[in-house]
Amino acid sequence: MQTMTTSDVIASMLTENTGRHFLDSGDAYGRHWQRNAGMTADDWDAIPAASLDKWGCFNLSTYHYLKERLEFAPDLDAMFQEFYAASEDSGYAASAEWLASLGIEELHSFNSYNGEDFLSQVIQGTTFRYGDYSDVYVILQTHNGADVRGGYSTPRVFAVTCDMAEYFPYDNADAEIGCTNCEWGYTVRCGGAELIDRDGYFISGRELDLDSLFPTVEDVRATEPVCPECASRVVVTAPYAP
Repeated sequence: MQTMTTSDVIASMLTENTGRHFLDSGDAYGRHWQRNAGMTADDWDAIPAASLDKWGCFNLSTYHYLKERLEFAPDLDAMFQEFYAASEDSGYAASAEWLASLGIEELHSFNSYNGEDFLSQVIQGTTFRYGDYSDVYVILQTHNGADVRGGYSTPRVFAVTCDMAEYFPYDNADAEIGCTNCEWGYTVRCGGAELIDRDGYFISGRELDLDSLFPTVEDVRATEPVCPECASRVVVTAPYAP
């Protein structure tokens, strides 16, 4: 049997039909699994990893973010899936039980909804060490529903391959924005709490000027950002995953 690639596993998680949850407040906007229906890894590879809308909301593609920081761990995942199939608990609780059954202590558990977050879909999971002490893994779920309290995908196990793996995910509220023509640009960190210029200096008490980034012409506001210095095209990039 051919092992699925990391990209394919992440794509399958993001498109998994997690059904309807009793806490969902309606179908006006559709659930994530409904919006993502039919999407493949190739489809996600073709979309930007980061963007900024005219309301000042940064967006990091959950697919790209995870793909750059994780590697599917088929052997550990198979071990967990066998345990999970026999468990009567939800994915989050079953993850803790599985680690306890192996005598493994959790590094930390997280839900990205509970802090500053630019990801296009909420993620939750538990990180742990296995094998070599330096190897960090995560049992991960994506939120595919409407209300964040329900509608999570089947947990899958990945190796965390980025630096500071034990703190994953630590840069899901970071982005960079810069002009394609001049030197204008900033790094946005912690969901906008920090603005850093291209020389690496923190800029206290300053926010991006959305009126300059999205100018209004004849009462129509631009939908794509432009440089406030030279009016050239501006690009938004996701944080680098070393």
